[in-house]
Amino acid sequence: MTFDVAGEGPEVSSFVEAVCSLYDDFDLQGFLAAHLSKLGQQEEIVAALDRLERDIDAIDDKLPDRTIVALPEWNRVVEDAHEARRLLQDVATSTPGPTP
Repeated sequence: MTFDVAGEGPEVSSFVEAVCSLYDDFDLQGFLAAHLSKLGQQEEIVAALDRLERDIDAIDDKLPDRTIVALPEWNRVVEDAHEARRLLQDVATSTPGPTP
């Protein structure tokens, strides 16, 4: 998910939209509830996603988007998201797929 501060591209147009997409459109919590127990590294993934959620919640979503992306808190959100993605990708590439 790419954040388009300038509002000029097809990317997500605002911080609020990005958070809503993550939790509502992509149903992150529902996905985790349904699938996380099947994944390896469960505790590490849960911890990374908890950090991501905590750091997202720490940002005042009433601030202008340009202000949000300039905050140190935004850098933490980006780092948290990269770490969570890395962990999930590691599990996805190490988990055998269905056998034909």
